[in-house]
Amino acid sequence: MANFALLAALLVSGQASAPRPELLGPSGFVSPDGFYVAVRRAPDAKLTVEGGEASKTDRGYFVVPKAGARVVTVRADSLETKYQVGPPAARISLQLIGALPVKNRDAAAELSVEVLGAEGKPDPQSAPPVLRANVGTIEGLSRVAPGRYRARYVLPTTKYPEVAVVVAFSAWPHPQSVHGAFGALRVPLASAVELPGQTERDADFSIVIAGQKFGPVKAGPDGRFKVPVVVPPGYGSGQGTAIDRLGNQRVTAFDLQLPPTDQLACVISPTRLPADGASRARVMCATSDPFGNVATGAKVQLTAARGALSPARPLENGVVEWTYVAPRELSEKPDALAASWKLGSATAREDLSLQLQQGPAVQAKVAIDEPVVHVGGRAALKLQVADAMGRPRPNAQVTVQSSGKASPAVESSPGKLRVDWSPGTAVGRQTLVLRAWGPAGTEPARVVAWAENGALYAAVTDLAGQPVPAQTLSLGTSSLTTDAEGVCRLGPLVDGDLEVGHADWPGLTTTVHVREGGKWVFPPGARPGSAPQTLEVLVAPAVPVNVRVEAKGSDVTWWVESAQGEVLPNRRVAVRVSAGEVGAQAEKDGRTKAVVTGLNGPATISVVDIDTQVIGLAEVKP
Repeated sequence: MANFALLAALLVSGQASAPRPELLGPSGFVSPDGFYVAVRRAPDAKLTVEGGEASKTDRGYFVVPKAGARVVTVRADSLETKYQVGPPAARISLQLIGALPVKNRDAAAELSVEVLGAEGKPDPQSAPPVLRANVGTIEGLSRVAPGRYRARYVLPTTKYPEVAVVVAFSAWPHPQSVHGAFGALRVPLASAVELPGQTERDADFSIVIAGQKFGPVKAGPDGRFKVPVVVPPGYGSGQGTAIDRLGNQRVTAFDLQLPPTDQLACVISPTRLPADGASRARVMCATSDPFGNVATGAKVQLTAARGALSPARPLENGVVEWTYVAPRELSEKPDALAASWKLGSATAREDLSLQLQQGPAVQAKVAIDEPVVHVGGRAALKLQVADAMGRPRPNAQVTVQSSGKASPAVESSPGKLRVDWSPGTAVGRQTLVLRAWGPAGTEPARVVAWAENGALYAAVTDLAGQPVPAQTLSLGTSSLTTDAEGVCRLGPLVDGDLEVGHADWPGLTTTVHVREGGKWVFPPGARPGSAPQTLEVLVAPAVPVNVRVEAKGSDVTWWVESAQGEVLPNRRVAVRVSAGEVGAQAEKDGRTKAVVTGLNGPATISVVDIDTQVIGLAEVKP
């Protein structure tokens, strides 16, 4: 927990000076997706922006940098602030350490990864990149210095030569961002094999492949030979020379009979998006010619089963990219993307998948089955939970604030939950506060802050708004961890400016401005989940049993249950009506049904438990 005396000292900024206009916004790099600014104590100030565009919202001014802008200048009369647009990293440099690996000789190679800024130096704020290869696997990515990483490239188990295309993407400022640095590396994987063949007996045989001579080896009495060769990718033939015992020489073209290879690698970020019709992902593909060089002008095709794709955009280093926009419709299956590139008679293909997720619970309707609950009894609290688009939200969590006890929520169908609540010993009216939230996410994308009960709180959510638990936030020299609801208490409300950052994602920060004795917090945030819902419940003294009577017109059902809500069969009851007659009674599972006949208008039916004299009443109608 933060040292609040030190925190107060850090937060207080210029409180002794006279009030003056302020232009408030984030510190550090800002996202190309936009950021919020606010103007205080200057209601007539005109906001102007260079390098971006601003729109007024209920959360302040939202400023979106222009495409390619590195600096956005915001002015309000005499106030001016310049914002640096991220990401700070410009590209990723990928290199193999040591000699090129050779199949059938080497199992793995060490890969050096550097996330570089615009000046060509490693970026200390970079996050670990995601790496993908068209063939082979990449293991054990580890950070060795700020902006520098090491990984192990494991060669494929196939025997033939091919080109490994390795792509890397370092997302910024969070793992679900489309922004960040990209890099590609093409590694020619030669293959060391023993090439078999047959020529004249006892002849000397040699072969030249890609300008390099292998052999000679002597053929056996049957003319068979095996010559050790190293075949680089892209070379499908060699020139063999056989010299017999008399010195006669024969030169023959030799077909290596190599299969076509995959020369395409793609990466998608993020791999999970809300199905909201607006969230985006970035797809980047790198190609190689058969020899391991950049394939210029490669026409890579990309398709998506459900989402929308932008036209392809060529980048440097033989890379092409697309923007993917998520659909609004949910599906249990991920969206399937397929990239393909036809080179001659061969077609390279890369299959990708993107999980579409539902947003969290933000709406909740609450009801209680009985407005009166007896001490020692319990009542069923029923909730209907939905996301921001009004769709039922399964797997949500429920928090109940009361003086009694609440059971864990049980979901009967998507978005419909029940909580059993038992009151305390106090008799009288009680207020229950219920809130639906979640389910929990796994990838941090936003940090929001808000004031609550005289304290400042922060939450970490993913791109869909789902709370992310167990996240470490830095607060000056202190660190805090989010709870199961993705929330942590920062400290008491003290006027000033506070920087709250994610410990593992340096770009994921928020600058919180607290003013007016803690009554004003910018940017405004809120606890994740639905708005609190209140229920007024009358808690009555304890009773030995409850008599329940339900009437629908003239159809009546009654039963006796314990204080805990369990139906008690075979109870002796007396049934009376103020008018009409009670017809034939049918009992099943402790509940009795009957029809009241002979009614000319509304009447009252009473059911009395004979052993306890507890009564239940209901109105019946013809």
